[in-house]
Amino acid sequence: KDRFQNLSPVPKFTDAEYEICFITSVFANNTKQADRVGNVTHLRNANPNFQYYAFTNQADMETPGWEKIVQADLPYKRMITQSRLAKFVSWKVDVIREKCGVVFVSDGHLIPKSSRNATELFRQQARKVKLSRDGLAQWQHKIHNTYKKLAWSIGAYRKDSKEHVKQTMAQLANFSDFREEETVIYWNQVLAYDPNNPFYIGASDRFWELYSQEYGSWRDQLLWAYVMDSFGMQPRKLKKRKHLYDVDEKAKGYGGHVHVDRKKR
Repeated sequence: KDRFQNLSPVPKFTDAEYEICFITSVFANNTKQADRVGNVTHLRNANPNFQYYAFTNQADMETPGWEKIVQADLPYKRMITQSRLAKFVSWKVDVIREKCGVVFVSDGHLIPKSSRNATELFRQQARKVKLSRDGLAQWQHKIHNTYKKLAWSIGAYRKDSKEHVKQTMAQLANFSDFREEETVIYWNQVLAYDPNNPFYIGASDRFWELYSQEYGSWRDQLLWAYVMDSFGMQPRKLKKRKHLYDVDEKAKGYGGHVHVDRKKR
């Protein structure tokens, strides 16, 4: 036991107040319709260099262990659009840009693992982000890895209407640099990015310019893949989810995140 007492703490890889900020985002018409956020109370004291932020429009929503950031008056019609601001462009919020070295954004039912090994894995991934040109790491989509497969899946799993998807695909086809066959499709369940990296800021700002118009599909993968390709972004690969996150089954999405009636597909 004594051989560990004189070891110095692992040095921080950033001068930011927090090495890593974990972010989740839940917006809804009321708390009954909101996704439940997993409890991270047990993680609060595990590493003082980590912080946890939950973005929401519901001031009375329970966010156990998360520091709540209430955004009740965002100028967007769709709740899903409001929730995506924190996901992709949290750097627009002063506290994130000023205090966070690297941001990990995930769905609320994913809880960062608290083991010593997982903590070091998160720090390794964060260093990877910091050292990369583009300041971004995420997974490529292994199954729905083309626009055709992605568009099919959105309709098949009732995540949005076929009409909305067609509108977005027509929008993309009007861009001279759109490469439908060559573009890499990403799985946006977890993103890790540097909120001060100029390459990430430039690309995500362009994505937000398009997505926040609320035209066509509300599924963010369609526009995100285009912007990543258009800007020549090359996200680093994250470790597998099972090594980084636990799944809180009780906090999974309200209504199964099914948004389209079978008859309206």
